[in-house]
Amino acid sequence: MGVAGMKYYESFRELNRKIIKPAVQEINEHSDIHLEFELERMGRKVTAIQFCVTENPKNVQMRIPGIPENEL
Repeated sequence: MGVAGMKYYESFRELNRKIIKPAVQEINEHSDIHLEFELERMGRKVTAIQFCVTENPKNVQMRIPGIPENEL
């Protein structure tokens, strides 16, 4: 990925705190999707991240005038 030597990618704690959580928060605030993530662990070590994507009803961006939302 071209991130060798970047300190944020050396430990999951830093990656989560500096990259993942701020990105998810910004997406949830400004887009029409809502993200949540779940961590898979083996012991204390994080082995996988699963992102769950749902519609964000607070920020519907794709509205077409004259067409009810339930018909889209």
